[in-house]
Amino acid sequence: MLLKSFIEEAQNNSKYLDGNLSIEFGFLPKEEPSQTNNEALKEWEELCERIPELYFKDQSQEEIENLTPLYIDKIKGQDITRAVSVMSLLASAYWRHGTKNKFSIRNTIEYGELPKVLEEPWIELSKRLNREKAPYQSSYDLFMNNFKLKPNLEYNIENIKIENLEVLNKSFGNEPERIFYMSFVEIHAALTPVVECLCEIENAIKSETLSTNEKFDNLSRYLNKISSAIKQANRALVKISPVKRSKTFCDPIQWAKTVGVFALPPANYTQGGTSGTSTPMVHVLDAICGRKSYDSYYGEYVSKEGEPLLPLVIKEFTKLVYKLDVKGWIENQEVKNDEYANLIDSFNNLIDTYTGANGFLDKHTAKVFNYLGVATFVGRNESTSGHQRYITKETWKKVSDELKIAQFERKKLFDEEIQLNSKSELKIEESENTISAFELVKHYRSNDALIAINSNVFEVTSYLELHPGGKSIIQPYLGHDATQEFNMVSGHSTNMAQKLLSKYWVGKLTEERNYPEFHHYEKLLKAFTRTYNIIDLQLSNEIKELKSATLNLTQIKNQFISDLLQNLISLLEDKGISIRFNHSSWKEFMDYMSKTELESFDNFILDELHKNLKQLLTFGQKLLENSIDLMVDFIESNNQAPIDELELLLQKEFKNYEEKLNESFSETLDAV
Repeated sequence: MLLKSFIEEAQNNSKYLDGNLSIEFGFLPKEEPSQTNNEALKEWEELCERIPELYFKDQSQEEIENLTPLYIDKIKGQDITRAVSVMSLLASAYWRHGTKNKFSIRNTIEYGELPKVLEEPWIELSKRLNREKAPYQSSYDLFMNNFKLKPNLEYNIENIKIENLEVLNKSFGNEPERIFYMSFVEIHAALTPVVECLCEIENAIKSETLSTNEKFDNLSRYLNKISSAIKQANRALVKISPVKRSKTFCDPIQWAKTVGVFALPPANYTQGGTSGTSTPMVHVLDAICGRKSYDSYYGEYVSKEGEPLLPLVIKEFTKLVYKLDVKGWIENQEVKNDEYANLIDSFNNLIDTYTGANGFLDKHTAKVFNYLGVATFVGRNESTSGHQRYITKETWKKVSDELKIAQFERKKLFDEEIQLNSKSELKIEESENTISAFELVKHYRSNDALIAINSNVFEVTSYLELHPGGKSIIQPYLGHDATQEFNMVSGHSTNMAQKLLSKYWVGKLTEERNYPEFHHYEKLLKAFTRTYNIIDLQLSNEIKELKSATLNLTQIKNQFISDLLQNLISLLEDKGISIRFNHSSWKEFMDYMSKTELESFDNFILDELHKNLKQLLTFGQKLLENSIDLMVDFIESNNQAPIDELELLLQKEFKNYEEKLNESFSETLDAV
């Protein structure tokens, strides 16, 4: 069936009462939502209007329990949609409002079943809307059919902006509720052109009169219009602002304590919470992109939890868009000309606008990170998916990482398959498929990058710009073993992530060494290479994070001091001077140090470091030798040498080192 024919049929078929779909209003209702004139619903709607009052009431649950039973046979047509929305809001109020729930000890509330007077009609009317696994609260119940324009405004798409909207049936009546809920409405208003554009794209693809070039031009034009619509949706999204002076300020703390809790589903009762994954936008745009991978945590959640919460009309429309297969049609064209190149650019631009840097999903991930972070600290310990998010594990950061991985599941046309570089290109002087830790740390630059994960080494130079979380996230671990950091991100355990990683495999990490005993200095080398990485990173980011870099340099200095201290302790013990030190594991790592080895180390490291850092290394070596003599003198003049005094001595000795390090960094920036 053609998309346009389906849209016309859906508007006149009672099977599709739930949800909205039209050329004129896209995924929003064709008429402004309002209260019904149905006498059977009057008492229920009146109580629904009073939901904010129930927030602090002692008898909130009793008021809902005492509702007059609803005669559902008197609820017909669009009144069914309205009734289900009212019931879902009352159900959330029953679970979340009232002092009995509000002041319970955290995580101790045991939600009882809903009263039959509410639960039974909610289930029955939900079934009449063809909802799976009823009852549940949908995005249409909570916001997309739960808004109204401010007085004296005409109902049209142009007026559907956060600034012009009010919540029809409020849960709290505060500003964060209005801003947050109405952002969903404005986002979908911005996407209204998508429906018509898809119809036109289908007409072009299936046309028997248009030439190939005309089809290419038509598709390019309408894909560009969809990209423009996504940009408008992006502007609506960023209106959810934590900045107080913003006209659309959404207080993160107030949001977390009210709006962010209201839609959370009680455990084992409903099918999931109302979130972006249960809105038409994500599913329809994914269908346009030809998304095939749902291996990530949130990819799986979208397909298994979010999709069932969609209205039937949106589900079937999305299936038709997938069946149209815009991406597949473009990939299978035999004509390769300028018009075709423009078409590819238009499609890939759409992907970027939706999932790329500063695209819609990228901005959404940033909002999630910031708002969930604040929310977790002030006590919101669940997500809309019902998962516990305990503060001690800082899992809102993982949520952000998982969303980043899900973004990467939308692929551009003809994504280049990155070929694994050969070992000869890497100049790895090791036995077949084995790479030592010392070899690993030599490859830490953006244009020559190795990284170790789970005893395997990967050449990731060409992958840095493709990393879903951005180059800056992975860069500090180049030339290092990043197993712990890698495994902290749950999305990395997916088949997709493992398959992608395997493309860059170059060998196994081995502890065997065919070089002098340099392992004592690997921490020292890493300190210097990390300094270089920071400089390189700052330059690539246009020196926007100079303050942060300076802080990192100070941290590196402190680490260098700590490492040097352990070398000195080991050396002094070899000379028969015993020092009591609790961290014996560090002693094992740095067994001893001698001036001969320092010279060997110096010769090796000078070839590897930036010319500005060579002076630092020479200075560091001389300082090290001087420090050894000072340390021996210090210990000989004292019967006991507490660790804190040793550290103070070294801090004093390294004052010049810090100045040199900062000076080198400044010189590099000045050169740029």
